[in-house]
Amino acid sequence: IVFKGEGALVQGLSYGLQGIKEKEVIAFYAAVGKGLKVGHEYSDHFEELHTLGFTLKSITPSNSYDAAFREDDRKYGFKTKKISHKMFSPGISIEVLGDLTKMIIHKKREVIAIRDRGIANFHRQIFSMLWNK
Repeated sequence: IVFKGEGALVQGLSYGLQGIKEKEVIAFYAAVGKGLKVGHEYSDHFEELHTLGFTLKSITPSNSYDAAFREDDRKYGFKTKKISHKMFSPGISIEVLGDLTKMIIHKKREVIAIRDRGIANFHRQIFSMLWNK
């Protein structure tokens, strides 16, 4: 499913959260640029994850100016690991929950959601390698 157009970011971020039994989200988040204003959609998304009882572990590049998100981490008990931006510097973000993988294309404000256990497990394996490094 591709979420495009007005409201796509909110719809895409919220998609699939209801009814998920596995309450863990793992994520690879793109760096927040210096001076970039982050939309409320992301903070609203983290609040929704918390309200629905999800835990969140994320990996972000070391050069990310993401202090606002780290405040959400402290507030909701989420965990983040920073990895050298020379090794890890994605242009999009990826969230995985259950058998659902979401690719968040920030510049276009679009979300692509793929429901496939194999794709989700592939991302979990890569996440685990980086998280445990």
